[in-house]
Amino acid sequence: MKVLIATHQWFPDYTGGTARVATETARRLADRGHSVHVVAPENGTGPSEGQEGSLLLSRVLPRGRVPQTISDTAQSWRYCRRVDSRSIDIVIAHHPTLAGGMLAARLDAPLVFVYHSSVIRELRLFHGALGGGSLRRQATSLVEPALELLERVTVARAARTLVLSEYSRTLVTGDHPARSEAVRRVSGGVDTDDFAPSTDRATTRSQLGVSNERPLIVVARRLGPSLGLESVLEAFARVHASPAPTLTVVGDGPLRRPLEALAERLGVAASVRFIGFPPPERLRAWYQAADLFVMSPAPHEGFGLATLEALASGTPVVGGPRGATPEILRPLDQRLVAHGSDAEALAAAMSEVLALADADLRRRCRDYAVDHYDWNVAGSAWEQALTEALACGSLSRKR
Repeated sequence: MKVLIATHQWFPDYTGGTARVATETARRLADRGHSVHVVAPENGTGPSEGQEGSLLLSRVLPRGRVPQTISDTAQSWRYCRRVDSRSIDIVIAHHPTLAGGMLAARLDAPLVFVYHSSVIRELRLFHGALGGGSLRRQATSLVEPALELLERVTVARAARTLVLSEYSRTLVTGDHPARSEAVRRVSGGVDTDDFAPSTDRATTRSQLGVSNERPLIVVARRLGPSLGLESVLEAFARVHASPAPTLTVVGDGPLRRPLEALAERLGVAASVRFIGFPPPERLRAWYQAADLFVMSPAPHEGFGLATLEALASGTPVVGGPRGATPEILRPLDQRLVAHGSDAEALAAAMSEVLALADADLRRRCRDYAVDHYDWNVAGSAWEQALTEALACGSLSRKR
């Protein structure tokens, strides 16, 4: 297949789950022999184009003061207008703004839309966190109708809409019931060679400055609003374990100082470290060193790649009951899913799993990630979904 992909995030410029999924799936398709051309954001040096491994990477999406709802739609349309349609079999968009531009360019190829999350729901959560009088809220509110329209048109015209979880499927089919038959579930994945248990956890912990005398809990998130990080800190303050654990918060964002202040108020600041965003190899070491990883309970978690990265590293994960997190954790062990997203329920689950976190549980976590979520497994499902979309699109054009 000749595949054109547009993504609003590219790893390692962006480190979140959406960027990793977009990057890994593109690279895996290229490694499987497909011709892959990716349209991605500029990385600070202006537009550029060149080979990255076995795929062609065009960094042409501007990043500046113009809202991405406008700039990404316009630039993806402008770029795709210059593309020879005969060189493309199928197009993939990782955001409705990019899908809108590709559709407007009238490429003669079926569109596959990857629905990572509900951009409208996330925007409304963001608005709620900003407060009614915020100038930023008023500014971002202006793009909400455009985003809503772009998502509706994208889902309506996509040959297939791919979701990463059954939870996300319920959101898409609930919002767009007429297109339910075009929704397919594929999975995110993890590089189980890259994320793997340490051969010497004691040494790894020592290199990170972590005591081997106390259990280590790790949470890795962008420190932004409505992601459940306050609940994790409040739960940590309630965890019952002997000896008392420490908590490392991996990530950065606008809530860092408020979260540090919350740790002070809760009386746990001496046991909590905020380390910002470490380089990739350091992040892997934190997964390996942890006795427990906590997936903070965001209300609309569409998948949760960090959960897989921790499991592949042999570290048990506790998560809340909302979103897609239970779909990953429950088949491994019901006890990994808290009964609620509040601090008390999270603390109970964290305390229980810390007591269970022996070598056998760590081995089961690793085996589960390898058997079900290795990218070699997940990549096959993506390839199959694209093949199906290509056949669907070809039939539509023949009619």
